[in-house]
Order: sequence, then structure tokens, then C-alpha cells
Amino acid sequence: MAMKLEVVITHDETTNKCSIEWSTASTKNVAEQEQQALSSMQKALLLQLGHPINTAIIH
Repeated sequence: MAMKLEVVITHDETTNKCSIEWSTASTKNVAEQEQQALSSMQKALLLQLGHPINTAIIH
């Protein structure tokens, strides 16, 4: 049982804008605690970056 969260943050100096991409992966039998931890990490990241958490699109 395992989960992975990969986050890529890039900054375009020409436009002075950042973009954030993330992906998740998991094995077949993910424990509820692992799923909750991943969800908490995603929400914390969005909050730190000033994005509302209820409009996120998870890939």
C-alpha cells in the first residue's frame, strides 16, 4: 500500500506568472489513512498558494 503526490511549480520570468501541476499515484489497496494524508497535503498546498480548495481539479 502506497501513495505518491508529485508537485511541479514553474515560474515564467517573461510573464512573471507561476504554474502548478501535480499528479497522484497509488497501489491497489490504499489504506484510508494514506488517502486522508494525501488529501490533507493537497489542501494545505493549495491554501499556502492562496487558491481556494473547493475548486481544485485533481488529475
